[in-house]
Amino acid sequence: MPVQMTCPYCKKEFPYDNGWMDREISVKSQRITEINGRLAEIKALGRERWDKFTWKRRCALVKELTGLQAEVSHLKAIRKACDQQLKHYEYECLKEYVRDHFGEAEYRKALDAVQEEMKAYTAKSLMQREYTRAPGKSDVISINKL
Repeated sequence: MPVQMTCPYCKKEFPYDNGWMDREISVKSQRITEINGRLAEIKALGRERWDKFTWKRRCALVKELTGLQAEVSHLKAIRKACDQQLKHYEYECLKEYVRDHFGEAEYRKALDAVQEEMKAYTAKSLMQREYTRAPGKSDVISINKL
């Protein structure tokens, strides 16, 4: 889905298509899988059966694999940052809508309720395992599971 993004530092606007980013990551990941398969075939031959061409081919594949892995990592970092910015804008738009539609008093009451609810999830994120807020009155965090 193409969207218009704004740089938080220089305020320059630019188009962003997260579908393109996902497709690029998918294509590069498929190529990484192919290279890993070829490297496994070469390894299965055994080092004593490798000739000069096999060594060169293996080195070229390893070099390409390293570059592709770095590109995929970079693309995923960009996608994550853009998705975080989109979520932030979504949150800001919701805040403005609630403030405009329901008034400042209701906005403050809703904001306080959300912040109280988020305390449990903030503490949850510090733990190793995933926990969810139970519909009952039980706490999210158990002292035995910290």
